Amino acid sequence: MSNIDSKIKSYYLSRKLTDEQLDIIKNTKIKSDRSHRSSNLSEILKYAAIFVLLVGTIYSIFLFPMYQKNALLNDYATEIAYNHRKNLPIEIISSDIEQIGAKMEKLNFTLEFPDSLQENYNLVGSRYCSVDNRIAAQLKLLGQNEQVATLFIFKKNKDLEFEIKTIVKNDVKVMLWESDDLIFALAK
Repeated sequence: MSNIDSKIKSYYLSRKLTDEQLDIIKNTKIKSDRSHRSSNLSEILKYAAIFVLLVGTIYSIFLFPMYQKNALLNDYATEIAYNHRKNLPIEIISSDIEQIGAKMEKLNFTLEFPDSLQENYNLVGSRYCSVDNRIAAQLKLLGQNEQVATLFIFKKNKDLEFEIKTIVKNDVKVMLWESDDLIFALAK
């Protein structure tokens, strides 16, 4: 060891910290640990807030509109099942969809009888009704096994799009689908 090194060593060995100085050093370490923990908590809270905002945004953009659409279709199915169960008499007796359409002049759309139903159902007649406060055609159908079914046709909201959906309400099976600007709902 060089002379300078031994002098530095002896100098520092002769020095001692007072109790007060030791307390200051200890408190400084504790405070820095606490501030470090506090900054970790701040980071966690920051990321948690970002996560909550992200989930909220995803919900409002994707899930809420889907929920609203399902709620609307559910409302349609409830009203359609109710109208089907009332089994009100038909006002226009005819098996010709064009003839029925000509007589139902209050409708704001052209009636059409879906090809997919023509194999299994015969058209008996129709009456006016409403679905979601919209004028609708309520067509009475007779199935091959004499089962009565009701086909509801009404205009759809322009921005409503959905796949074929079957909903059971009050023991009535309601199948909903869309075509162009119309909603069809078969209740049985």
